[in-house]
Amino acid sequence: MPLRTLALSVLFSAALIAQAKERNEAEFDTELARVHELMRQSKWSDAKTGLLAIVESHANKVYVQAQCDALAADLETCAFFAVAKAPTMQDLVHGKILAWDARTGRIKVSFTTDWSDWVPLGAEGEEAAAGTTVKKTRSTGELVVHPLVFAGPYTVTMSGKTHPAGDRSLQVWFDIDPSGSGWFQAGFGADFGGSYIKAFIAQSKGEGGPVSQVESHKNLPKPGTPYKAVLKVTENAIETMRDNKVVVKTDRSGAEFGRVGIEFGMSDEVVLDGKVEPSCFQGQIDEALARQREQFVKTFDAKKALPKWVFERPQIVRTQPKSRSWLPGLGNQIAKDLEQLVVQVLEGKFAEAEAALPNLHSLSASPLTRSFLQALLHVRRDRPDAALAITQKLLVEAPEETTVRLLHAQVLEDVGRSDESLQLLQAAVAADPGYDEGHSLLCTTLMRRGRLDDARRVVRDAKTKHGLWQEMGPLETMLAMSTRGPNWSRRFTSRSAHYEVITDIDAKVAFEACRVLEQSYVNLMAQLTWIKEDRSLPRFRVYLFSGEEGYQAYNKAILGGTQPHTAGIYSPVLKQLLIWNVPRREDMVRTVRHEGFHQFLDRLMERPPSWLNEGFAEFWETAQYQQGKLVGGQVRKDHIATLIRSRNALPKLRDFVHGGYDDFYANAQQRYAQAWALVHFLRKGPQLHTARFTKLWTELRTAQSTRTAVDAAFAGVDWDKFEADFWQHLQSLK
Repeated sequence: MPLRTLALSVLFSAALIAQAKERNEAEFDTELARVHELMRQSKWSDAKTGLLAIVESHANKVYVQAQCDALAADLETCAFFAVAKAPTMQDLVHGKILAWDARTGRIKVSFTTDWSDWVPLGAEGEEAAAGTTVKKTRSTGELVVHPLVFAGPYTVTMSGKTHPAGDRSLQVWFDIDPSGSGWFQAGFGADFGGSYIKAFIAQSKGEGGPVSQVESHKNLPKPGTPYKAVLKVTENAIETMRDNKVVVKTDRSGAEFGRVGIEFGMSDEVVLDGKVEPSCFQGQIDEALARQREQFVKTFDAKKALPKWVFERPQIVRTQPKSRSWLPGLGNQIAKDLEQLVVQVLEGKFAEAEAALPNLHSLSASPLTRSFLQALLHVRRDRPDAALAITQKLLVEAPEETTVRLLHAQVLEDVGRSDESLQLLQAAVAADPGYDEGHSLLCTTLMRRGRLDDARRVVRDAKTKHGLWQEMGPLETMLAMSTRGPNWSRRFTSRSAHYEVITDIDAKVAFEACRVLEQSYVNLMAQLTWIKEDRSLPRFRVYLFSGEEGYQAYNKAILGGTQPHTAGIYSPVLKQLLIWNVPRREDMVRTVRHEGFHQFLDRLMERPPSWLNEGFAEFWETAQYQQGKLVGGQVRKDHIATLIRSRNALPKLRDFVHGGYDDFYANAQQRYAQAWALVHFLRKGPQLHTARFTKLWTELRTAQSTRTAVDAAFAGVDWDKFEADFWQHLQSLK
C-alpha cells in the first residue's frame, strides 16, 4: 500500500471500523477537525476522501444534517482545489518573458505583438474584472498603462523602425501612483532640421499641483529614422538615453516607484526590466483562481456528491416564536406615522426618528411601543445609560416580550454588566426558542467572548431541537470560518509571541507582516498600558489575502456582503484581522498597523468610542521609528485639508466625543479626519489636553460603560476653549 494511502487509512480508521457500532457527536467533531487540518495543509484529495468517509460512518445522524451547509462548502472546496491549476507567469503576462526570478521579483518582458496587458489609464480595474486575456481596442497615441508596479530600479526600452514624425515626440510616463494622482513624464524630443521639440523629464505630485521640468536639446532623434530610446530609473536618479547617448538626466529623491505608461502604437517593441511588487502577480493569480472556481461550481453539485440523507431535514416541528415582531405592542394594523418612523429606524436615520417620536399621534402607538422605540434610539445613538432606566421598566411591565429582553441585554452589555447580559440572553432563548433573533444574538455574543464551542451548541440546538434550519445557516458558516479561516490552495504561517499570520502569498510576506504587527504591539503596550499581560490568551489571528477577489469573497461569507474601498478589516466577533495584498507594500504595512490597532484595542476594552478607535488607528498607521521606538502621529495633510474644507459642517467637539457609531460611519470621510485630529491633539497638543487623554484611557479601562468613561474624562472641560485650542493645534500642523 502506498504511504499516502496508508496514512489516510490510519487517520480515518476509527471512522471506517466503527460503522457497525453507534457513533456519537463528539467523535464526528473530532474526525471533522482532522479533515480541516488536512485542508489547512492543502492536502485536498485526502481531505475530500476523509470527509466522505466520516459522513458515511455517521449515516442518518441529525448532528451531521445540522452541519449540511458547512459540509457541502468543505466538499466543494476540496474538490475544486484538487483539480485547480494556478496560472503560470506566462499566463499572467502576455509579452515574451525574457527573465523572471520569483524570489527577488526581477522581471524582463518584451512586448511586440500582444498588447492586451496595457490598458487606458484608470481602466485597470475594468480590465481585471473582464479577465486578463480580454483584448481591447486601443487608439494610436492613447496613453496605456501596464499593471506591473515596480518596487526597485528599472529600465524601459522602446525601439522602432521609424521615430514618430509630424509634431509628435516619443514619450513615456512612469512611477504612476496607483491612484493616478502623481507621476513622472519623459519626452525624447525631435530634431526637424532647423527646428526641434526639446527632450524633457517632468514630475507632477498630484492633481492641480505644480509640475517641475528639466529640458535638453542634446541628441534629439530625427523623425522617420530607426531609434532605440531607454529610460533608466534608480533610487536617486532618472536618465533618458537614445542610441546609448544621454539625452536628459536629473535627480530623483523621495519618490516612490510605480507603474509605466506609453503612447499606444508609437513603438514596435517595449521592454520592461526591473524589480516589481510581487502583489502584481499574486492578485492576478487570486483573480484567475476565482474565475476558475466560478466555472467549477456551475458543474459541481455537493448535494449529489454527498449522500442524499445529509440534506434531508429531520421531522422536527418548527418551534413557533412567541414574539410576532421585533417591535412589541403592535396591534393588527400599523398607523402611517408609526410606519414612517419605523422605516427611518430600519434605514438607520436615527436622528430623524428620534425627532419624530414625540409627535406620534396618541393612537398610533401603545405606551409599550413608544417606550421600546425610545430606548432603542438611545442605544443606537450611544446613550445606554438613558436606555437602561427605560428597559428596566419595560422588563417589569412586559416580561414575556422577547424583544424587550434582548434589548435590555444589549443595554446591560453596553453599560458594562456583561455577565448579567449573557444570563438574560440565555433566559430569553430558553423562554422563546422559536425566535431566531435570540439565538443569533446569543451566538455572536458567545463568539465575541471566544466561547466557540458554546456558540456551536446554540446553533446546533436551534436546528435540531427547534427546526431553525434556514435561519441558522449564516451563523453556521460564520462559525466554520472562525475556526479554519479562508480556504486557500496553499498556506504559509508565521508566529510571534502575540500573533499568528496566515497567508496564501509566501513565507516571506507572512514573516514580514508578523514582524510589523509584533513591533507595533510591543510599542503600543509600552506607550499605552501599564498592566501585566495575560499569557493564557491565544495569539491574535491574522489572514493576509493574495488578492482583493479572495478577500471580498471571504467578507461576503462572514459578513453577508463585500466591503468595497477597504484594504483590511477587523472582525471583533471572529477575532480575525483580514488584509488583502494591495499593490504597494508600504500601503499594506499601513493597513496592517491600522487594523492591527483595532485588534489590539479589542483585547483591552469593550466598545471604545468610535472616534478613539478609528482616530488612533489613523494616528498609528503612519508610525515611524524615532530614537529606537515606534512613534505615531505624523502630520496627515489629507485629513487637515478635509477638515479645513468641511469646517462649517463638522460637529462641535462636545458633540463629537459623545457621538454614536451610526453617525460616525455615515459621515466617514469627515469623521475619520476629525477623529485623527482629535487624537493628535490629545496625544501631541498642549500638556493640559494630553493629560486628559491619559485620564480617558484609564477610565475606559476601568469604568462600567463607555459613556461613563467619556463623561469622567471630559468632566469640567471649558468646551469653547477646548475647541479653540484644537483648531489652533491643527493650524500649527499646517
